[in-house]
Amino acid sequence: MARGTAKLVLISLIVASLNAAGPLPVRAQTSGGQATRSSETGPSVAYPRAYRTHRAITITDRRVIKNGSTTGTYNQVPAVVEMLNGDYLLSYNVGLDHVTTYWHVLRRSHDKGNSWSAELDRWSATSLDPTLARAPLSGDILISFAKLDSDNVMGAAYARADVHGHNWSSFTFFDNPVTDTFSTPTQYLVDGVNMYASGYDGEGVNANFWLSSDDGYTWTKVSIINQPGDANLTETGIAQIGPTTLLAISRDDVDTHTWGHVSQDMGLTWGTEIDYTPQVGALALPQLLQIKNALLLFGRDSGANALVVFASYDNGKTFIDRTVLDTYTGENIDGGYSWPLLRRDGRIFVVYYADSEGLRKPDIKSLILQWN
Repeated sequence: MARGTAKLVLISLIVASLNAAGPLPVRAQTSGGQATRSSETGPSVAYPRAYRTHRAITITDRRVIKNGSTTGTYNQVPAVVEMLNGDYLLSYNVGLDHVTTYWHVLRRSHDKGNSWSAELDRWSATSLDPTLARAPLSGDILISFAKLDSDNVMGAAYARADVHGHNWSSFTFFDNPVTDTFSTPTQYLVDGVNMYASGYDGEGVNANFWLSSDDGYTWTKVSIINQPGDANLTETGIAQIGPTTLLAISRDDVDTHTWGHVSQDMGLTWGTEIDYTPQVGALALPQLLQIKNALLLFGRDSGANALVVFASYDNGKTFIDRTVLDTYTGENIDGGYSWPLLRRDGRIFVVYYADSEGLRKPDIKSLILQWN
Protein backbone atom coordinates (compact mmCIF):
# COMPACT_ATOMS: atom_id res chain seq x y z
CA MET A 1 0.00 0.00 0.00
CA ALA A 2 1.39 3.46 -0.89
CA ARG A 3 2.47 5.69 2.00
CA GLY A 4 -0.08 8.40 1.15
CA THR A 5 -2.89 5.87 0.96
CA ALA A 6 -1.88 4.41 4.31
CA LYS A 7 -2.09 7.86 5.91
CA LEU A 8 -5.58 8.40 4.51
CA VAL A 9 -6.74 5.03 5.86
CA LEU A 10 -5.27 5.82 9.28
CA ILE A 11 -6.99 9.22 9.40
CA SER A 12 -10.30 7.62 8.38
CA LEU A 13 -9.99 5.05 11.15
CA ILE A 14 -9.28 7.76 13.74
CA VAL A 15 -12.27 9.85 12.65
CA ALA A 16 -14.55 6.81 12.70
CA SER A 17 -13.33 5.95 16.19
CA LEU A 18 -14.03 9.46 17.47
CA ASN A 19 -17.50 9.48 15.94
CA ALA A 20 -18.30 6.12 17.51
CA ALA A 21 -17.16 7.39 20.91
CA GLY A 22 -19.82 10.10 20.87
CA PRO A 23 -19.52 13.78 21.73
CA LEU A 24 -16.67 15.08 23.81
CA PRO A 25 -17.59 16.74 27.09
CA VAL A 26 -18.54 20.39 27.05
CA ARG A 27 -15.53 22.60 27.56
CA ALA A 28 -15.39 26.24 28.51
CA GLN A 29 -13.80 28.50 25.93
CA THR A 30 -10.15 29.09 26.69
CA SER A 31 -7.84 32.04 26.55
CA GLY A 32 -4.13 31.85 27.11
CA GLY A 33 -4.32 28.24 28.26
CA GLN A 34 -7.02 28.93 30.88
CA ALA A 35 -10.79 28.91 30.75
CA THR A 36 -12.17 32.31 31.68
CA ARG A 37 -15.49 33.94 32.33
CA SER A 38 -16.15 37.65 32.51
CA SER A 39 -18.85 39.48 34.41
CA GLU A 40 -20.24 42.98 34.11
CA THR A 41 -20.20 43.22 37.88
CA GLY A 42 -16.63 42.14 38.52
CA PRO A 43 -13.28 41.14 37.10
CA SER A 44 -12.68 38.06 35.01
CA VAL A 45 -12.19 34.85 36.95
CA ALA A 46 -9.64 32.38 35.60
CA TYR A 47 -10.19 28.66 35.80
CA PRO A 48 -7.51 26.01 35.24
CA ARG A 49 -7.66 24.40 31.81
CA ALA A 50 -10.65 22.06 31.56
CA TYR A 51 -8.90 19.14 29.89
CA ARG A 52 -10.98 16.99 27.59
CA THR A 53 -11.48 13.49 28.85
CA HIS A 54 -13.18 10.40 27.49
CA ARG A 55 -16.27 11.28 29.54
CA ALA A 56 -19.31 12.33 27.53
CA ILE A 57 -21.77 14.69 29.21
CA THR A 58 -25.38 14.39 28.05
CA ILE A 59 -28.27 16.63 29.13
CA THR A 60 -31.81 15.50 28.32
CA ASP A 61 -35.44 15.82 29.43
CA ARG A 62 -35.47 19.53 30.24
CA ARG A 63 -38.80 20.38 31.84
CA VAL A 64 -40.54 23.33 33.49
CA ILE A 65 -42.27 22.03 36.61
CA LYS A 66 -43.69 25.40 37.68
CA ASN A 67 -43.77 28.54 35.55
CA GLY A 68 -43.21 31.68 37.57
CA SER A 69 -44.18 34.32 35.02
CA THR A 70 -47.55 32.78 34.12
CA THR A 71 -48.47 32.28 37.79
CA GLY A 72 -47.00 35.58 39.02
CA THR A 73 -44.96 33.79 41.68
CA TYR A 74 -41.35 33.64 42.77
CA ASN A 75 -40.38 29.96 43.05
CA GLN A 76 -37.02 28.97 44.50
CA VAL A 77 -34.65 26.54 46.26
CA PRO A 78 -36.13 23.15 45.33
CA ALA A 79 -35.13 19.84 46.91
CA VAL A 80 -36.14 16.33 45.87
CA VAL A 81 -35.95 12.87 47.42
CA GLU A 82 -36.78 9.40 46.13
CA MET A 83 -39.07 7.48 48.46
CA LEU A 84 -38.90 3.74 49.06
CA ASN A 85 -41.61 3.04 46.48
CA GLY A 86 -39.66 4.93 43.80
CA ASP A 87 -41.88 8.02 43.79
CA TYR A 88 -40.28 11.46 44.03
CA LEU A 89 -41.18 14.07 46.65
CA LEU A 90 -40.37 17.66 45.72
CA SER A 91 -40.27 20.74 47.94
CA TYR A 92 -39.68 24.40 47.12
CA ASN A 93 -40.63 27.87 48.28
CA VAL A 94 -43.37 30.02 46.75
CA GLY A 95 -43.81 33.75 47.32
CA LEU A 96 -43.83 37.14 45.64
CA ASP A 97 -40.08 37.78 45.51
CA HIS A 98 -36.77 36.43 46.73
CA VAL A 99 -37.19 37.53 50.35
CA THR A 100 -40.98 37.29 50.63
CA THR A 101 -41.81 33.61 50.90
CA TYR A 102 -45.27 32.42 51.82
CA TRP A 103 -45.23 28.65 51.59
CA HIS A 104 -43.02 25.59 51.64
CA VAL A 105 -44.89 23.46 49.13
CA LEU A 106 -44.77 19.73 48.40
CA ARG A 107 -45.44 17.89 45.13
CA ARG A 108 -45.23 14.23 44.10
CA SER A 109 -44.22 12.40 40.97
CA HIS A 110 -45.13 8.79 40.22
CA ASP A 111 -43.18 8.71 36.94
CA LYS A 112 -39.64 9.81 37.79
CA GLY A 113 -40.27 13.53 37.34
CA ASN A 114 -42.16 13.49 34.07
CA SER A 115 -45.31 14.85 35.73
CA TRP A 116 -46.18 16.22 39.15
CA SER A 117 -49.16 16.51 41.45
CA ALA A 118 -50.66 19.87 42.30
CA GLU A 119 -48.90 22.04 44.86
CA LEU A 120 -49.68 21.35 48.50
CA ASP A 121 -49.07 24.46 50.61
CA ARG A 122 -47.76 22.46 53.54
CA TRP A 123 -46.01 24.96 55.84
CA SER A 124 -46.19 28.72 56.16
CA ALA A 125 -42.68 29.87 55.31
CA THR A 126 -40.49 32.38 57.09
CA SER A 127 -37.23 31.31 55.47
CA LEU A 128 -35.61 29.75 52.43
CA ASP A 129 -33.90 26.44 51.71
CA PRO A 130 -36.14 23.49 52.60
CA THR A 131 -34.04 20.31 52.67
CA LEU A 132 -35.32 16.78 52.06
CA ALA A 133 -33.66 13.50 53.06
CA ARG A 134 -34.57 9.82 53.46
CA ALA A 135 -33.69 8.09 56.72
CA PRO A 136 -31.44 5.05 56.10
CA LEU A 137 -33.19 2.51 58.36
CA SER A 138 -36.92 3.25 58.28
CA GLY A 139 -37.07 5.03 54.94
CA ASP A 140 -38.97 7.88 56.62
CA ILE A 141 -38.72 11.31 54.98
CA LEU A 142 -37.10 14.26 56.76
CA ILE A 143 -37.51 17.95 55.98
CA SER A 144 -35.55 20.81 57.47
CA PHE A 145 -35.74 24.58 57.15
CA ALA A 146 -35.29 27.66 59.32
CA LYS A 147 -38.33 28.62 61.36
CA LEU A 148 -39.23 30.82 64.31
CA ASP A 149 -39.25 29.44 67.82
CA SER A 150 -41.61 30.51 70.61
CA ASP A 151 -39.41 33.56 71.30
CA ASN A 152 -39.55 34.63 67.64
CA VAL A 153 -35.92 33.60 67.07
CA MET A 154 -35.09 31.80 63.83
CA GLY A 155 -33.08 28.61 63.51
CA ALA A 156 -32.96 25.32 61.64
CA ALA A 157 -35.56 22.71 62.63
CA TYR A 158 -36.55 19.33 61.27
CA ALA A 159 -39.65 17.13 61.05
CA ARG A 160 -40.27 13.62 59.73
CA ALA A 161 -42.99 11.84 57.80
CA ASP A 162 -43.67 8.21 57.03
CA VAL A 163 -42.10 6.44 54.05
CA HIS A 164 -44.76 7.91 51.74
CA GLY A 165 -44.16 11.50 52.85
CA HIS A 166 -47.39 11.71 54.86
CA ASN A 167 -48.23 12.25 58.56
CA TRP A 168 -45.61 14.87 59.39
CA SER A 169 -44.40 15.24 62.97
CA SER A 170 -43.90 18.47 64.85
CA PHE A 171 -40.58 20.27 64.41
CA THR A 172 -37.47 19.94 66.57
CA PHE A 173 -34.72 22.56 66.51
CA PHE A 174 -31.20 21.40 65.83
CA ASP A 175 -29.38 23.76 68.17
CA ASN A 176 -29.62 25.66 71.43
CA PRO A 177 -29.66 28.62 71.10
CA VAL A 178 -31.55 27.91 67.90
CA THR A 179 -29.76 30.60 65.91
CA ASP A 180 -26.43 28.79 66.31
CA THR A 181 -27.59 26.64 63.39
CA PHE A 182 -29.63 28.79 61.05
CA SER A 183 -29.96 26.36 58.15
CA THR A 184 -28.86 22.94 56.86
CA PRO A 185 -29.40 23.75 53.17
CA THR A 186 -27.47 21.07 51.28
CA GLN A 187 -27.86 17.34 50.76
CA TYR A 188 -27.46 15.10 53.81
CA LEU A 189 -24.82 12.38 53.61
CA VAL A 190 -25.76 8.80 54.52
CA ASP A 191 -23.06 6.30 55.50
CA GLY A 192 -24.61 3.02 56.56
CA VAL A 193 -26.87 3.79 59.51
CA ASN A 194 -25.42 7.25 60.11
CA MET A 195 -26.67 10.52 58.66
CA TYR A 196 -24.57 13.67 58.40
CA ALA A 197 -25.66 17.26 57.78
CA SER A 198 -23.83 20.54 57.40
CA GLY A 199 -25.27 23.82 58.61
CA TYR A 200 -24.22 27.37 59.36
CA ASP A 201 -24.96 29.87 62.09
CA GLY A 202 -27.18 32.93 61.92
CA GLU A 203 -24.20 35.28 61.68
CA GLY A 204 -22.75 33.52 58.63
CA VAL A 205 -19.49 32.86 60.47
CA ASN A 206 -19.19 29.14 61.14
CA ALA A 207 -20.16 26.05 59.19
CA ASN A 208 -21.06 23.23 61.58
CA PHE A 209 -21.27 19.48 61.13
CA TRP A 210 -24.04 17.27 62.52
CA LEU A 211 -24.46 13.52 63.07
CA SER A 212 -27.52 11.35 63.64
CA SER A 213 -26.98 7.71 64.61
CA ASP A 214 -30.65 6.92 65.26
CA ASP A 215 -32.24 7.29 61.83
CA GLY A 216 -32.62 11.05 62.03
CA TYR A 217 -34.62 11.23 65.25
CA THR A 218 -31.93 13.15 67.16
CA TRP A 219 -28.86 15.09 66.03
CA THR A 220 -25.52 15.92 67.66
CA LYS A 221 -23.24 18.76 66.66
CA VAL A 222 -19.88 17.08 66.05
CA SER A 223 -17.60 19.91 64.96
CA ILE A 224 -17.05 23.31 63.40
CA ILE A 225 -15.72 22.91 59.87
CA ASN A 226 -13.81 26.18 59.43
CA GLN A 227 -10.80 26.58 61.69
CA PRO A 228 -9.57 29.67 63.61
CA GLY A 229 -8.29 32.17 61.07
CA ASP A 230 -10.23 30.60 58.19
CA ALA A 231 -12.81 32.49 56.15
CA ASN A 232 -16.39 32.79 57.36
CA LEU A 233 -18.56 30.09 55.78
CA THR A 234 -22.22 29.49 55.02
CA GLU A 235 -23.64 26.87 52.60
CA THR A 236 -21.53 23.70 52.61
CA GLY A 237 -21.72 20.52 50.57
CA ILE A 238 -20.36 17.26 52.02
CA ALA A 239 -19.07 14.11 50.31
CA GLN A 240 -17.34 10.97 51.55
CA ILE A 241 -14.17 10.45 49.52
CA GLY A 242 -12.60 7.62 51.54
CA PRO A 243 -13.46 5.08 54.27
CA THR A 244 -13.20 7.77 56.96
CA THR A 245 -12.45 10.84 54.82
CA LEU A 246 -14.87 13.67 54.12
CA LEU A 247 -14.62 16.65 51.80
CA ALA A 248 -16.52 19.86 52.55
CA ILE A 249 -16.93 22.55 49.87
CA SER A 250 -18.28 25.86 51.15
CA ARG A 251 -19.55 29.25 50.06
CA ASP A 252 -18.02 32.13 51.98
CA ASP A 253 -20.04 34.91 53.56
CA VAL A 254 -19.00 37.58 51.04
CA ASP A 255 -19.47 35.51 47.85
CA THR A 256 -15.90 35.88 46.62
CA HIS A 257 -14.39 32.45 47.27
CA THR A 258 -15.14 28.74 47.37
CA TRP A 259 -13.35 26.97 50.21
CA GLY A 260 -12.66 23.33 50.95
CA HIS A 261 -11.87 21.38 54.11
CA VAL A 262 -10.92 17.73 54.56
CA SER A 263 -11.63 15.52 57.56
CA GLN A 264 -9.76 12.24 58.03
CA ASP A 265 -12.01 11.04 60.89
CA MET A 266 -15.58 11.38 59.60
CA GLY A 267 -15.97 14.96 60.69
CA LEU A 268 -14.57 14.88 64.21
CA THR A 269 -11.77 17.24 63.15
CA TRP A 270 -11.05 19.24 60.00
CA GLY A 271 -7.90 20.47 58.31
CA THR A 272 -7.13 24.02 57.29
CA GLU A 273 -8.97 25.69 54.45
CA ILE A 274 -8.18 24.97 50.79
CA ASP A 275 -8.96 27.65 48.22
CA TYR A 276 -10.89 26.13 45.32
CA THR A 277 -11.69 29.53 43.78
CA PRO A 278 -8.98 29.27 41.09
CA GLN A 279 -10.59 26.01 39.95
CA VAL A 280 -14.33 26.74 40.19
CA GLY A 281 -14.83 30.43 40.91
CA ALA A 282 -17.16 31.60 43.67
CA LEU A 283 -20.04 29.12 43.96
CA ALA A 284 -23.28 29.47 45.90
CA LEU A 285 -25.05 26.42 47.35
CA PRO A 286 -22.30 23.93 46.46
CA GLN A 287 -23.71 20.41 46.18
CA LEU A 288 -21.44 17.36 46.01
CA LEU A 289 -22.58 14.09 44.44
CA GLN A 290 -20.48 10.95 44.18
CA ILE A 291 -21.20 8.89 41.09
CA LYS A 292 -19.49 5.80 39.73
CA ASN A 293 -16.63 7.49 37.92
CA ALA A 294 -16.51 11.03 39.31
CA LEU A 295 -17.24 13.39 42.15
CA LEU A 296 -19.56 16.11 40.83
CA LEU A 297 -19.77 19.64 42.20
CA PHE A 298 -22.90 21.65 41.40
CA GLY A 299 -23.33 25.31 42.21
CA ARG A 300 -24.54 28.74 41.17
CA ASP A 301 -22.06 30.92 39.33
CA SER A 302 -23.60 34.25 40.32
CA GLY A 303 -21.29 36.30 38.12
CA ALA A 304 -22.47 34.44 35.04
CA ASN A 305 -26.12 33.87 36.07
CA ALA A 306 -25.59 30.16 35.50
CA LEU A 307 -26.05 26.76 37.08
CA VAL A 308 -22.76 24.92 36.58
CA VAL A 309 -21.30 21.53 37.39
CA PHE A 310 -17.67 20.41 37.65
CA ALA A 311 -16.17 16.93 37.87
CA SER A 312 -13.27 15.56 39.89
CA TYR A 313 -11.61 12.29 38.98
CA ASP A 314 -9.12 12.39 41.88
CA ASN A 315 -11.42 12.49 44.95
CA GLY A 316 -11.86 16.23 44.99
CA LYS A 317 -8.28 17.40 44.61
CA THR A 318 -9.01 19.04 41.28
CA PHE A 319 -12.28 19.92 39.55
CA ILE A 320 -12.41 20.17 35.76
CA ASP A 321 -14.95 19.71 32.93
CA ARG A 322 -16.90 22.86 33.77
CA THR A 323 -20.35 22.47 32.22
CA VAL A 324 -23.15 25.05 32.14
CA LEU A 325 -26.42 23.24 32.80
CA ASP A 326 -28.59 26.34 32.36
CA THR A 327 -28.47 30.13 32.47
CA TYR A 328 -31.09 32.50 33.80
CA THR A 329 -32.21 36.13 33.54
CA GLY A 330 -32.87 38.74 36.20
CA GLU A 331 -30.52 39.34 39.11
CA ASN A 332 -27.86 36.88 40.20
CA ILE A 333 -30.12 35.61 43.02
CA ASP A 334 -32.91 34.67 40.59
CA GLY A 335 -31.72 31.15 39.84
CA GLY A 336 -28.94 28.61 39.99
CA TYR A 337 -29.68 26.70 43.21
CA SER A 338 -29.99 23.01 42.45
CA TRP A 339 -30.62 19.62 44.00
CA PRO A 340 -29.17 16.55 42.24
CA LEU A 341 -30.67 13.10 42.77
CA LEU A 342 -28.74 10.01 41.68
CA ARG A 343 -31.23 7.68 40.03
CA ARG A 344 -31.15 3.92 40.18
CA ASP A 345 -30.21 3.78 36.48
CA GLY A 346 -27.07 5.86 37.12
CA ARG A 347 -28.44 9.06 35.58
CA ILE A 348 -28.86 12.24 37.63
CA PHE A 349 -32.19 14.01 38.04
CA VAL A 350 -31.54 17.69 38.79
CA VAL A 351 -34.15 20.17 40.02
CA TYR A 352 -33.32 23.86 40.16
CA TYR A 353 -34.85 27.29 39.89
CA ALA A 354 -34.19 29.84 37.14
CA ASP A 355 -35.80 33.04 35.88
CA SER A 356 -36.45 32.64 32.16
CA GLU A 357 -38.14 35.82 30.93
CA GLY A 358 -36.41 38.69 32.73
CA LEU A 359 -39.40 39.27 34.99
CA ARG A 360 -37.76 38.08 38.24
CA LYS A 361 -40.36 35.32 38.51
CA PRO A 362 -38.24 32.15 38.50
CA ASP A 363 -39.49 28.78 37.36
CA ILE A 364 -38.88 25.42 38.99
CA LYS A 365 -37.13 23.30 36.37
CA SER A 366 -35.60 19.87 35.95
CA LEU A 367 -33.20 18.06 33.66
CA ILE A 368 -31.50 14.69 33.47
CA LEU A 369 -27.71 14.54 33.36
CA GLN A 370 -25.66 11.56 32.25
CA TRP A 371 -21.93 11.49 32.93
CA ASN A 372 -20.23 8.65 31.11
